Amino acid sequence: FQYSLHIEHENYLDHREFLAESGIDPRRSLAEQLIADMPASGTILAYNAAFEKMILKQLAGIFPDLSSELNSIIGRMADLMVPFQKRWLYEPSMKGSYSIKKVLPALVPEMETSYANLPGVKNGGEASSIFGQLAEMKDPEEIRAVREGLLAYCGLDTMAMVKVLEVLRGK
Repeated sequence: FQYSLHIEHENYLDHREFLAESGIDPRRSLAEQLIADMPASGTILAYNAAFEKMILKQLAGIFPDLSSELNSIIGRMADLMVPFQKRWLYEPSMKGSYSIKKVLPALVPEMETSYANLPGVKNGGEASSIFGQLAEMKDPEEIRAVREGLLAYCGLDTMAMVKVLEVLRGK
């Protein structure tokens, strides 16, 4: 129902995001918009790429007319989680975890409170749960606040990857 992309160009970073409308099946619109937003070439980094690939494979199976583009995305994916999962890089402050929420503050201390400071949604489980509740919400202000919280959370996840990658590159 949602994604965030930070697309690295030579001199700038481009952010694209998608959050489906609640109460309708979001899969087709998400797949189409992801294909439109994703560059046609280049490596695609994900954190826990196995999960992302699984979702994209499911979408490709449901929408055969989009399978070529979705499979291209899958084929270009690499997993930013691997160096931490395999402990090629480990900091004691990660406390045995390779979650992006532990890796980010360990490598980018100035972002230590980024997740705690988010308005509303602070983890993926919450995001899924609250998105499911959106269809029942009536107050437009509450809906707007929840949607903003979902976008902020998802955007922080991909910005965290950008910052971690900068550290790995020695920038």
